[in-house]
Amino acid sequence: MSNVRRNGIAVVAVIGAMVGAARPLAAVDGVIEINQARALAGGPGDEPGFPVTIYASGSYRLTSNLSVGSDTDAILVRPMEDRR
Repeated sequence: MSNVRRNGIAVVAVIGAMVGAARPLAAVDGVIEINQARALAGGPGDEPGFPVTIYASGSYRLTSNLSVGSDTDAILVRPMEDRR
């Protein structure tokens, strides 16, 4: 395999890993996972960064610690009619 092709495959693999880590994760059981990467990337109806805002009903699971400042909420749960 040529170096150019090998490097191209490596770049695609790294980009795929970065995109996969940044998107909201749905566990096999349909539970939405909330973690630091998801909080920083944002998700459906949620701007990137903190707080993570949950508008939709469903099942959610915190899958990592969240590092936020002392004056910032980590997670907000709001009714759908508050969504803008």
